[in-house]
Amino acid sequence: MAHISTHPHEVEGHLLYTASDTDRFDGLDPYWLLSSMLINDFDGYSRKLETEIVGQTWEIELTYYQSGIAPRPSDSVDERLLGFTVRGSGPGEAKATFQIEPRFPDMRHYESGDELNIPWNITDANGNTKTGIDADFHGSNIEPEAYPLLLRRFVEELGAAAGRSIRSGYFENPHSQSNLYTYERYVRIKKACSDEIVRSSGLFMRVIHLLTNEKGVKWEFLGDNEDVVGKMHKLRLEPAAARKLVPIHEFGKQLKHYHMKNPDAQQGPTEHPKFGVLVTKRLNGNEAIAWDRHEEMKREIEETIINTLEWAGLDTDPSSGAFVEDKHFAVVESDVEISRFEDPTPELEAEQDHLIMRVLSDLTTSADQVAKTLATDGGDGVHYGDLAEETGYSVSQIYRAIEELGDLVTSDNGLVTFSSKKIRQEVAALVDGFETELKSTADRLAHLCNVDLRGAADSALDLWMSNYGVEFVEAANDLEGTVRIDTLLTELRSRSKLTNQELLEEALRRGEEAWESAGRDWKRFRQLRFRATVDGEERVDTIGKILG
Repeated sequence: MAHISTHPHEVEGHLLYTASDTDRFDGLDPYWLLSSMLINDFDGYSRKLETEIVGQTWEIELTYYQSGIAPRPSDSVDERLLGFTVRGSGPGEAKATFQIEPRFPDMRHYESGDELNIPWNITDANGNTKTGIDADFHGSNIEPEAYPLLLRRFVEELGAAAGRSIRSGYFENPHSQSNLYTYERYVRIKKACSDEIVRSSGLFMRVIHLLTNEKGVKWEFLGDNEDVVGKMHKLRLEPAAARKLVPIHEFGKQLKHYHMKNPDAQQGPTEHPKFGVLVTKRLNGNEAIAWDRHEEMKREIEETIINTLEWAGLDTDPSSGAFVEDKHFAVVESDVEISRFEDPTPELEAEQDHLIMRVLSDLTTSADQVAKTLATDGGDGVHYGDLAEETGYSVSQIYRAIEELGDLVTSDNGLVTFSSKKIRQEVAALVDGFETELKSTADRLAHLCNVDLRGAADSALDLWMSNYGVEFVEAANDLEGTVRIDTLLTELRSRSKLTNQELLEEALRRGEEAWESAGRDWKRFRQLRFRATVDGEERVDTIGKILG
């Protein structure tokens, strides 16, 4: 299945270079070459040089800065060693900057003489620390694998301008300890589509609801709607949280929806937001990612972007009209092979909606009052004793009310809270909207499940919805609407001898029976469209075509 190609944005890492056992030069020789070129040939600054690299125009320069590294006794340098910056800017606002410093055993601070805590663990066969170079790089709009090639070409072009040839082996073949500590890719989506990501029931909030009651995961959401809704929304997921979305993924990552500064003043492509995924050292145990895994990182990032956009309801085919080209991002088909994964969030949402409906529709007066009190406590929970005091019921009655509320609530050392943020919000909405008992709000509860249940929460229709993980999505036009059957069909398939087609037919036929038992016209049911994901394949059609 075709999908949009993502574009590289921010990339940062360390390219490490040293001499191999067969090289006839020292690992620091390339560093001293840059030093000699800058001081002797360019008089301290190369100025910006325009050159052609692989048929494209680049502007490059060589400058220096003062490092904090003291020279070795054998170095003919006073006080401190220099660091060198090689910088280039190319087509499509491509930018690459390399800050190059020497590495050698027993590095010391130029003033204090204290040993420097700089990661450099490259050793020879005897375990001795080797000399070499650390090129700390950052850039944008460039694929990661291009950075080593660009560094070598930049140095070659600078050498040519200085009248020098660059020795073979200099700035070639980065060491295996090279790494990436930041890697982001993005797409630009039409502004009209972004609501599916940033609204209160959109992608980000659904993921938050998924994670809220999950033990052992760490995540963080940052939102900025100052100028426009979705100006900057960031959802940071450490690895365990990221695996709740895609179980086979390994990297912690940040999902980000963002507009340019002053969004109302933007015109053309930049009036539309970007949606990107960022892998950082911070979200992965403060450990950089090995350089040779950059292709794996690219696939996982693109897989996350495409799957989450599809979970939000966007068509990710480049011809869908959902994407906007800019100076960097092109609306073209990707050549990266990815997997599609079932949306983990609707299943949870359906389960919680049905749980709310089943429990709240038939509460005793005491349990009803406890639910109202918990819904309006601010989300921090209420102690048993305080619940008794606030409601006027005895502690024993509070215990029975908690048992009646069942899985809607949890109790930890006497502190009672709702099981998830979503449940508390939904119950709070009921309390805000009605002053009568919760069990009298059948219409509101039915709305939570997107279906008119005609009363009883234990109706055949509700039972069918629960058994098959079904949602009704009613449209404004009464002749339209969708029955969505999510992950439970896949689970049933794993326990059944029926084929996928037979399971789907059985599920829809049971639904038709339940629909009629709720007093609704079976013809209306067959006019509905269904959307079912079975073993990773999505099917969309009218129910009548399946039931005949």
